[in-house]
Amino acid sequence: MPIGTSLLNVLQSLFRASPLKTEAAALYDAIGSQARHPGFYTTLSVPDTLDGRFELVVLHAAMVFHGIRRHGEAGRALAQTTCDLMFKSFDTALRELGVGDLSVPKRVKAMAGAYRGRMDVYEAAFRAEGDDALIEALGRNVFRGRLEDPRPVTALSAYVRQTLQNLEALPLSAYETGNLSFGNVHVS
Repeated sequence: MPIGTSLLNVLQSLFRASPLKTEAAALYDAIGSQARHPGFYTTLSVPDTLDGRFELVVLHAAMVFHGIRRHGEAGRALAQTTCDLMFKSFDTALRELGVGDLSVPKRVKAMAGAYRGRMDVYEAAFRAEGDDALIEALGRNVFRGRLEDPRPVTALSAYVRQTLQNLEALPLSAYETGNLSFGNVHVS
């Protein structure tokens, strides 16, 4: 094989998105699109702020990563690649918002700490009997404990339970294409 051909193949492989990265992009797009659903901010009163949006992305990532785990190593690899992409997106968003280059790594590190904490809390709440732990976690994180009316957090908890049930029924191919089934956003 001529040297030029092998160099071309190496360069193409370096710049071509791997199937896993393409799948992660589709999965992250589905997470982000659902987290931006207007009903969360209007019907459920989630604060339409940078923090509120971060909380909904993390919540949706937690639900998706919970559901994808049952698909073994392929599911875990897709979840990790999606998580890496999510944090690159957070970095980019901070820079686009004008956060200084020296401050971005500190902010992303703080976001990573918040993410890890929420993942642990949500995973425990997903596995818990009843909805008390989930309602408490959602009230503290998504609503920052500022709700006077308990209906939005109760409705969000019902949405999470419905979404978890929907996601657990999906084949790995649905995650790979970002063709996910979320719950309905409404207050009862």
